[in-house]
Amino acid sequence: MIKEDIIVRLQKNFPRFTKSQRNIADYLLAHPDRVAFLTASRLGRELGISESTVVRFAVALGYSGYPEMQKDVQEIIRNKLSTAERMKLSVGDKNILTKIIRTDMQNLQLTLEEISQEDFNRAVEAIHRARRIYVAGVRSAAALAHFLSFYLDLVLKNKTIIKDMEAMFEDLITISAEDLVIGISFHRYTRRVVEFLSCARERGARIIALTDSVLSPLAQSADITLLARSDINSFIDSFVAPLSVINALLTAVSEKDREGVLHTLSEMESLWKQLGVYYNHV
Repeated sequence: MIKEDIIVRLQKNFPRFTKSQRNIADYLLAHPDRVAFLTASRLGRELGISESTVVRFAVALGYSGYPEMQKDVQEIIRNKLSTAERMKLSVGDKNILTKIIRTDMQNLQLTLEEISQEDFNRAVEAIHRARRIYVAGVRSAAALAHFLSFYLDLVLKNKTIIKDMEAMFEDLITISAEDLVIGISFHRYTRRVVEFLSCARERGARIIALTDSVLSPLAQSADITLLARSDINSFIDSFVAPLSVINALLTAVSEKDREGVLHTLSEMESLWKQLGVYYNHV
């Protein structure tokens, strides 16, 4: 259970916050891991406000200053929020649409700043070279795993793409260094994905983790970690940034064998037309 003090203070004071203070509160709730280690000056620059405004925000919450408030934020990081606690922190706001879209925009910008181009290139090469590719993602991240698997299967016809978690565990006995596992999970990290990555690593498979932190348990087993932000001031996860990284991976992988992919897509297009896969309104 996290320390309740800062939650209570935010909820109690939110109706009286100025526009700038609401922006700070929204950013704090969406990105506590950044606020926990940013100086007041740097946080101000991130939000386009003055350092004194950030300090006044902390004082408005009843703290002696920014450092004292930051200690409580660090407590949130140490104890990570449960789904119910995140719902509790979703401070009422009439303009939810604007707030959520702006948070997603921030997640995209932070992901662009934090993801390693070198690691991305290595991930593309690993996908290109793998014999079999296992895409592991469950619960809400299953949607990302399915999307990635669907398009990998479409453009990499010479490879085996496996997305069924039950089949993956049965395949562990034959997994080898020629195989690649792509694990997808974000806080609160699903045990089955973490355990599968760990077992696959023990058997020599290469591991790519698409996750939200270098401290993620997926990253501990990974050869390559791709970081994507999923923070949002709600009980749900935001998969805008992770999906953008997946889009970039798929595009880069297809460029590795452009002619082959174009040939495959051309053949598939003819088949789709023959089978009437898409609705023709003409």
